[in-house]
Amino acid sequence: MRPVKKHMKDMHFTREELIEMARDKDKKRPRHLKDCPECRQELELLKAFPLAGQLPLPDAPTGWIEKAAALGKRTGVLGTLKTLVAELTFDSWKIPQPVGVRGESLLDQRRLRFEAENLNIDIRAEHTDEGWVFIGQVSGAEMGEADLKVGKKTVHPDRHGFYQWSSKTPPGALSLQAGEKSIKLPKIKWTKSNPR
Repeated sequence: MRPVKKHMKDMHFTREELIEMARDKDKKRPRHLKDCPECRQELELLKAFPLAGQLPLPDAPTGWIEKAAALGKRTGVLGTLKTLVAELTFDSWKIPQPVGVRGESLLDQRRLRFEAENLNIDIRAEHTDEGWVFIGQVSGAEMGEADLKVGKKTVHPDRHGFYQWSSKTPPGALSLQAGEKSIKLPKIKWTKSNPR
């Protein structure tokens, strides 16, 4: 089978034509390959991972084809990246205290909000005589069953979706882990300084 000349940019080689070009390394390559990164990339993949015999699954089940097409249409960073870095969007310690409010009472509690793509991660921290008590919640886009990594410790959500833990000192590193995907939270300073 001889490759067909491609004159229009939107016309691509069929899979069979690309397989034949990948197998016949001595043939001159059509100009379309220089202009079309998609065909060129597929040809390079077929050259790197040659197929033996006939095309696999020439009559694939409709359900498989629909699932493959749906995977190709997935958008959003969470669908493609394995690790995201969240951004700190709210910190109660950075807000100036109301006029007339003095003392350390407001500094014994802290609220933090992090955002990554369509996810919000809210954490409330309270300083007690025994150490720190934390409650966290994830809202927004569906990430699936996610565990919170607090330093080397893993915190599982309770049946209501809240993460609760305590420690003598505040956490150095926090991240959410759902399967192979993770969201790293930026490091937060826990030194007390009076916001103005």
